[in-house]
Amino acid sequence: MPPSIQSNFAHRCNNESESHFCRRARFCFHFSLHFQLSCVSLIKSKRRGKFRGRRRGHLSEAKSVLIEQFRAHVKDTGSPEVQIALLSERINYLTTHLKSHVKDHASRRGLIMMVNKRRRLLDYLNRRDPDRYREIVERLSLRK
Repeated sequence: MPPSIQSNFAHRCNNESESHFCRRARFCFHFSLHFQLSCVSLIKSKRRGKFRGRRRGHLSEAKSVLIEQFRAHVKDTGSPEVQIALLSERINYLTTHLKSHVKDHASRRGLIMMVNKRRRLLDYLNRRDPDRYREIVERLSLRK
C-alpha cells in the first residue's frame, strides 16, 4: 500500500473527545485502547479469505456416507433416492431438536417444508418407477 493511502487509514485522530466521523478515512471507527481513541480501517476486516467457513465441494462425513449408500453410480449426488435420504436425515435431526425446543417455530417451519419436499420427491419417484419407490421407502423405513 502506498504511504499516502496508508497514512489515511493508520493516522491518529486529533479529536480525543467522543467518537466522531473521521474525515481523513471514511471507513474508520473509533475504539478506546489505553484511554486513547484511534482510527482503525474496516477494509481488512471486510476482506474474505480463500477458505472462510466450509470449503466448496467438501461434504460432512455423515452426508458423504449417506450419498455413498443411496447413489446409483459413482458421481450421483442428485438422484431422488439421495435427496430423499438426505432430507430424511435432516428431518430426523430436526424432530429430535424440536422435542427439546418446543417454541422454535422457525425450525418447525423448515421441518414442514422439508417434509413436503420429501413427499413431492417420493410422489415423483412413485410415478416414474414404483419399484425404486418401494425400495427407498423400505430402506429408510418411512412407512410403518
